[in-house]
Amino acid sequence: MNSLKLGAAAGAMALAGSLFMSTAFADEVLDRMKADIARSVGPQTQWDGPTDGPKAAKDKSIAYVSLTQNSSGNADSARGAEEAAKVLGWKFTLLDGKGTATGGADALAQAIALKPDAIILGSVSIENNKTLIKQAADQGIVVIGWHATDKPGPVADPPVFTNVGTDPWDIAYTAGEYAVVHSNGTAGVEVISDRQYPIVVTKTDAIEKAVKECTGCTLLSEDNGPFGEVPQRTPGLINSLLQRYGDKL
Repeated sequence: MNSLKLGAAAGAMALAGSLFMSTAFADEVLDRMKADIARSVGPQTQWDGPTDGPKAAKDKSIAYVSLTQNSSGNADSARGAEEAAKVLGWKFTLLDGKGTATGGADALAQAIALKPDAIILGSVSIENNKTLIKQAADQGIVVIGWHATDKPGPVADPPVFTNVGTDPWDIAYTAGEYAVVHSNGTAGVEVISDRQYPIVVTKTDAIEKAVKECTGCTLLSEDNGPFGEVPQRTPGLINSLLQRYGDKL
């Protein structure tokens, strides 16, 4: 066998080995994601949260500032807060930011003017409203976040008693994994985002990372726009994406 044939044979063997390793890696990634999703969507039969708490205070008032009630997450959280306030005998007020950063800030300013004992920020950005939150704290109003920044727990500056939330990276990465698993590793993904909020940046990046780790998947594009406009924009956006990508979507 001459050197040319030897070189061709070696090249073919190297290519075959590379393809085998690539396929094995892709299978390994998909298997890992399938296991992650099986754990995430399986039945949850145990409560591992707190089983007791402080004695309930009486005659308090609370304002819930929602970034947008068009979001089922915000709407459900607000409803839960209202139900809890009713059980406690507290006055409850809901203010809707209508899905924009300006609307959220305006709703927060209105909440402060009501002089409640506490304010819950439902996805209203802590980082974007430092001045207003400090103003609330100066008036003795306790501020609590619900998915209001990219990490759960207390915030020192501005003073927020705690931010209630899951790890945004983990939950968004899992959402990306779900798209991969649901398509059996062939997903064409469009990400709808609103990158003016740090927590959304974190979630968007996590979703896209999961999709990019799937060698048989394609991140088609990313659409950015105000969350409050998503219900109105989505039908037209879907039609546009179907025309642009067809069966790839």
